[in-house]
Amino acid sequence: MRCRHLALLGVFLLASVIDVRVKAAKKDAPVSNGHSTRKSLHHSGPVAEPPDCVVGKTFPCAIQVSDKKNWQWTWPDGRVEFRPGTVAVLKGPGDVKIIRGELILYSNSGGARLRSLFGDVAMSEGILLVRRDENEGALEVTTLRGEAQIFPRGGQENLFVPAGYRNWLGAVEANGEAGSGIPQAANKERCLKIWAESFRGEKADFFIFARDFHSAWMGAVDVAGDLHRDLIARTIASMEAERARLARLKELRERENRKLRALFRRKNYFE
Repeated sequence: MRCRHLALLGVFLLASVIDVRVKAAKKDAPVSNGHSTRKSLHHSGPVAEPPDCVVGKTFPCAIQVSDKKNWQWTWPDGRVEFRPGTVAVLKGPGDVKIIRGELILYSNSGGARLRSLFGDVAMSEGILLVRRDENEGALEVTTLRGEAQIFPRGGQENLFVPAGYRNWLGAVEANGEAGSGIPQAANKERCLKIWAESFRGEKADFFIFARDFHSAWMGAVDVAGDLHRDLIARTIASMEAERARLARLKELRERENRKLRALFRRKNYFE
């Protein structure tokens, strides 16, 4: 119980950080033209190719976000909060291909799709944290809210990633199929840190999202513990079965050796 209270306290502190960031953004935003803080953040502008594709909303639109600040891209049913240095291709509203970097994808109701070299990720309604490290190459998908579905390249079975879990896609192997992992509990501390730094919205909304994510994460940890115990039990059973197999093999070899020795003695006796 104490751990739950401490965890919720941590979420509250992160929500306070969000409040400070939002107030600072409102203070620094220009007010003479009447635009909102959110719109000002939206048009802070990455490097784009073609150069006017972001403002003109023409697709595909390749972007590279500044190394020093986040950038937000919105459409009627959602938004993406790009982390500094992220490189991506905007394919259309709710359709993004990540090349490298990190982003948080929000989908309200119309659905969204995130593409990568190793496969696609789809979500009807929810929030995803997606990261691709250029050095490691793998694509890590963490569901912060709702449920995501991963479609590995090469026709493998689809992977479901509920809230509180993470999974990954790796390089396409010789058989034409992308590597993939098994669902694991999310890295809660890192997720909340990145989320708080990137969030653009009301503090109350973030607190609700973070609290729900924490509850989902605790459920994932419990399930992971059960899976871990089951894996240990199966490993022990497998080791015991292997010991039994080796014991039977040893007994068989000893029996055959006894037969051979007996045959050898009889042969020498008759000779």
